[in-house]
Amino acid sequence: MKNNHSIIKSVCLGLGLLTHAIALAQAGIGPAPYCMPTYNATSIPCNQPGASNNAGNTINDFIDSFNTTGGTQNITDNNNGCQTQVLSAQQQNYFYKGCPVYLRVVAGQTITFNFRSGIIFDQGFAVFIDLNQNTLFDLPGERVSAVTGLPTAATWTSCTWVVPAMPIAAYRLRARCAYVTTGGLIDPCNNYSYGETQDYIMFYNANCSALPVELVSFDGEFRNKEARLFWGTATEENSDHFTLERSYDNENFELVSKTPATGTSHTVQTYSATDKEVIKNRIVYYRLKQFDKNKSDPNFSQTITLFLNDKNVGFDMYPNPGNTDLSIVLPDILVGKTLSFGVYDNYGKEVMHSESVISEDNTKQSFDISSLEKGTYFVKVMDPSGDIVMKKVLVKQ
Repeated sequence: MKNNHSIIKSVCLGLGLLTHAIALAQAGIGPAPYCMPTYNATSIPCNQPGASNNAGNTINDFIDSFNTTGGTQNITDNNNGCQTQVLSAQQQNYFYKGCPVYLRVVAGQTITFNFRSGIIFDQGFAVFIDLNQNTLFDLPGERVSAVTGLPTAATWTSCTWVVPAMPIAAYRLRARCAYVTTGGLIDPCNNYSYGETQDYIMFYNANCSALPVELVSFDGEFRNKEARLFWGTATEENSDHFTLERSYDNENFELVSKTPATGTSHTVQTYSATDKEVIKNRIVYYRLKQFDKNKSDPNFSQTITLFLNDKNVGFDMYPNPGNTDLSIVLPDILVGKTLSFGVYDNYGKEVMHSESVISEDNTKQSFDISSLEKGTYFVKVMDPSGDIVMKKVLVKQ
């Protein structure tokens, strides 16, 4: 069974949490930890034998040009035709731009996203931004803008978004087109017949050269009655130290430890810290801050949420995202226990509930979630002693 050392994580959008995964600045990497947006598999790049916008092609479905206006620094990525990467030994109609092609914004700016497709078929366009940094594009709120209708091929079209107040950080931005699909219906991850996807970085009150550290992971686990936290960086410039803080309410934090940084590095660096004083069987928030040398204010602050216990009762849940059916596979340690299962919306309202005595024959529990509205939900499994775990379910849009 996975998670045997009881690393039990929860990402609770209703609590306004931030999680790991600041986008890497290097261009040309894959989308992970974000989903891979796929199109019909083919050995021919961009589903066509000729160059982009060749009149002899029968498809020409792609983002020929994409740019923004209204930001402090704007994306300009025009006249590039269909852009692809080889990922997992397969040509994908996807490209990660990284720096220096990025968007920089501050609160209150109205950002206009401008698109132009290839020369043959009409395309819909949508823009997604991982505002809560949970490595998912949660719908509908993180489809921040979409073009209405189906713009005519090879003509400019646009949509807008007003920047809200946000934590200073780097955010993943995804621009996607799909063949004869209106922008408001485009999913950030689903497979479509034809189209193209481009990922970018959006910096809020920062830019690629200004961020001295690229944080690529921040995670934790509970083992041997202590919490262990891990994080990694892709690059560091003049970095001095990290601080790790703990909170039980996501408002009042206290210092757990201070960890020296590498300083300057252009290779992956890994760090860890231990919290021996944490109270188990609680939801705990850990906040990581990074400081430069000779600078008193942190460059960034990231928060993760852990549910810590020592019962070794992690569960598997699939499919996630789901659409009609949800399965929860429980570990054998729970055989003989009476458990209750609750599904909660983002406002904490229970929308589904059931109870079951777990036997060797029913460690897999199935639920019909077809009646749920589109959105993000949380599954909560409880035994008579209290909460065991919470885990997010993303219902298919």
